[in-house]
Amino acid sequence: MNNSALARWLGSLALVFAVQAAAPAAAQTTGDILSKFKMIGARAVDCSLPPSGTNPYIVNRIEPNGKIMSDFIGPNGKVLSSTEILDAVEVAPDKLRIKLVSAKDPKDRVTVTMLVTERGTRSLSSVLNDGKEIIIADGRILAADRETDWLHFCPDKSPVPAEHGAPSRQGGAGNPGN
Repeated sequence: MNNSALARWLGSLALVFAVQAAAPAAAQTTGDILSKFKMIGARAVDCSLPPSGTNPYIVNRIEPNGKIMSDFIGPNGKVLSSTEILDAVEVAPDKLRIKLVSAKDPKDRVTVTMLVTERGTRSLSSVLNDGKEIIIADGRILAADRETDWLHFCPDKSPVPAEHGAPSRQGGAGNPGN
């Protein structure tokens, strides 16, 4: 191959790489990202115990209309709050940022950054209403001055004891996991 042909071949190769680099990656939906991080379904501190004040369940689900909802379930399977997950972004291989809005009051919004490992998930930060109120910082619940709990994925586990039937709904500001 002469120098001219080699230069054209290298130029063509560089163009192919430039086009590939400029092509947008396949867009992942919020549901895709949540599924990748095993965030669809139930999570709790202890999946062997029913929901309680010290062992609430966080249940994320995709509704038939495509909305992704997150319920904070407490004692007796009562839904203490419900939020819609508006967006989920992978910020690192083990970190996820989720934006939520209250089902009860659309002005209540929260952004949560979570650590997701084989051990489980835990919130690293939680900020309400565009940074106006910080609830969790550096993995610590500020008001309680303690680390956030590790939540574990509870596969095939209903967070509501069978004798209680379907959970009741109250709405309100959500808690996607602490």
